[in-house]
Amino acid sequence: VTTFAEPEAREVAARNIFKNYIDHDMYPRLFAMEGRMVRWLHELWNGPKGVEPYGTCTVGSS
Repeated sequence: VTTFAEPEAREVAARNIFKNYIDHDMYPRLFAMEGRMVRWLHELWNGPKGVEPYGTCTVGSS
């Protein structure tokens, strides 16, 4: 475990710390990205073909 972060990582964190990612109306591109990631993981883990994958993202620190 380390507390070091590259300056670029700190900059990204500082720019986004106050965003409410659950607000799909305010951040529609993040909502679309979440759907793409769920579909990608469905394909990666060999989910059944011809079904709509479902899931959600989580935001956390551990």
